[in-house]
Amino acid sequence: MANAQQEPLLLVSYGMPMSGEQRRLCPVLPRPEARRVHGRVYLLFMSAVFLGLAAYLLTQSRQLLRTAEEASQSLWRPGSDIFGNMVLAIGLLVLWLGLLGLHAAVADHPVSTGMFVGAVLISVHVEAMLGACYYHYKSLIWAAAPFDLTGGLPKVLEFVDGQTKGTALVSGGIALLQAFSIAAGLLHGHFQTRALRQQNWQCHVAA
Repeated sequence: MANAQQEPLLLVSYGMPMSGEQRRLCPVLPRPEARRVHGRVYLLFMSAVFLGLAAYLLTQSRQLLRTAEEASQSLWRPGSDIFGNMVLAIGLLVLWLGLLGLHAAVADHPVSTGMFVGAVLISVHVEAMLGACYYHYKSLIWAAAPFDLTGGLPKVLEFVDGQTKGTALVSGGIALLQAFSIAAGLLHGHFQTRALRQQNWQCHVAA
């Protein structure tokens, strides 16, 4: 019985033929093929951006490793170009994995093109924010004192913490708002789709 009730909803959702009167009265869901195309284009575009930037950062780090100064004095040191490039590259890869999970989660939901564009802008904003925080952090370290694991570390960290605490709070608040907005958008799309499918089928039967 459950299958019998569910099957018409799927048929209507996936473009069941309707008469002219039914088309005039009943809402029409977006075709799933278009949603899949949008999702694949977005996934390919963002994968190319994330993986391309990560590969560029890793290649740049490899070139920096060849210089005697970087290899002997500032290797893997917070504030060095190598350390920052590796952190940003790892962050890009993590975001790419999250992107795959997000795409899998919304593959069967009617996510609009506008939402995909918004997700692209949010992703670019997150990467820009990461880069800005890193270079700001690096400039503060060099302005305070040379970073040294054997001495001066508490002084430098205290200086950096005092200067960046407000920035970190603001950035964290923005990130939380973005996460809640994305989750709310996905939930809204999910429940809206269920309601529209039910309304579509009832209207189709009534007409």
